[in-house]
Amino acid sequence: MKIIPTVDKGLRVIPEAPAEWMLLRKIIQDANPTHLADRLSQPMDEESCWEDIVQPELEETFNTQLIRVADATKVESLDGFLIKNEHLMEWYGALNQARLMLENTHSLSTLDLNELDTFPPPLRQALVRASSYTRIQSLILDYLDTSVDETNSPS
Repeated sequence: MKIIPTVDKGLRVIPEAPAEWMLLRKIIQDANPTHLADRLSQPMDEESCWEDIVQPELEETFNTQLIRVADATKVESLDGFLIKNEHLMEWYGALNQARLMLENTHSLSTLDLNELDTFPPPLRQALVRASSYTRIQSLILDYLDTSVDETNSPS
């Protein structure tokens, strides 16, 4: 997969194989926004207004992020797709949701990677997706830092 900065400070994503398109579409399945908002609420007390105020806002934000990803990845094109600058943080958020849910579901951070060969295929696949999501997030952050630096630099 190629991820290339654009002139208008967005990113062009060019998946080069069907598996890369599938990986990008799995972001939505892995994120599961309703359950993430529920899991985030577990440490809250009853007086926190979580269910009335915070959870609906989180779910709306999560859903908006996932709709952005779904729209971009629904049609496979040789040119890939464009993530506009104003949508980079939505992509970052969707990737973060997916990573958090993969961690919650599989406890990836506690695994001994020296035993990778003994992991069942679904667990190995979850590790690959989480790693890929982290790499894409890193590229988004690197690019956001660069575009912020350019707009703040003296002329």
